[in-house]
Amino acid sequence: MDKNDDNLTEAERDAKDKAQREKEALEQAGLFPFFTINFPSHFPPALPYTWKQTLEDVEIHVPIPKGTRSRDLVVEIKKKSIKVGLKGKEPILEGELCKDVKMEDSTWTVIGKLKRHLIWILANHPVKDSREVFIELEKINKMEWWKNVVTHHPEIDTTKIQPENSKLSDLDGETRGMVEKMMFDQRQKQMGLPTSDEQKKFDMIKAFQAQHPEMDSLLKVIDNSGALVVECINVIGGARHASVGDEIVCVVKKAKTIANTTESGGAVASLGATRLKRGEISRGLVVRTRKEVRRLDGSFVRFDDNAVIMLNKQGQPLGNRILGPIAAECRQKRWGKVVALAQKIV
Repeated sequence: MDKNDDNLTEAERDAKDKAQREKEALEQAGLFPFFTINFPSHFPPALPYTWKQTLEDVEIHVPIPKGTRSRDLVVEIKKKSIKVGLKGKEPILEGELCKDVKMEDSTWTVIGKLKRHLIWILANHPVKDSREVFIELEKINKMEWWKNVVTHHPEIDTTKIQPENSKLSDLDGETRGMVEKMMFDQRQKQMGLPTSDEQKKFDMIKAFQAQHPEMDSLLKVIDNSGALVVECINVIGGARHASVGDEIVCVVKKAKTIANTTESGGAVASLGATRLKRGEISRGLVVRTRKEVRRLDGSFVRFDDNAVIMLNKQGQPLGNRILGPIAAECRQKRWGKVVALAQKIV
């Protein structure tokens, strides 16, 4: 949805959608390439074929002159491209496919059709007893709609696609669930709302916050892993709340592009790589807390903020530098590598 659509009334939005559908219908209308008709200058160039799709495959109908046989055609279906035409003539359809297809499961044949095409511009020019090349392309990615057949042809708005209920009912439970989830996510994106996966993350965060009200879920990241601020969504080990030296699962709320440097002969090359990005879920180690920590000698230590350093899947520090002090409890809990990277131990 365009940003300006938020300011439209429901009637204006419906009118805009209707105009868009009419424009797509004209762009996608298949006209026979062997006709010579003087179209008005404002009439958009039509495609030399018609097509439709399901999540599993794409059907293409390419009209050909009456009497054409398979041996008169050149049809090439490749993983990333397609070519259809008459031998010795310019191809009717040629180009890079919108998405990859399974070559071994894609087929074509020549069929005859007795049909009157009553497109409004051809209302007085009915076509009788025509033939066409029927092509069926098997999609590799069966969870995505195609915007067009070949990339240089006009696109359709895939967010407006509404599969027939009868088709959904033919699917098995797991596949139908995935299709309905995809349709729901498309509608949510169109309205600027969170998708099902994003909502699941939000629910996890809210559940954690409800169970651990004593802990501020936002924590500062004090290493050079690329993350700046993370939000805790779970404490590893099942503890009620996390303290210094505990591992947590967190989601990156804010991140930046960091510069990895390589020294060679005094020259420094900046790679500008980002290790963690906003929205990623990763592990972290709590190294500072606002809440005081009681020590064996009876003293207490507390900091001005809650801070973590990020860990990889093996439990090792993701960064190679720690900025600022960390609590000595990290050493007591055998985080030796973390302590070695710290500038100061308190």
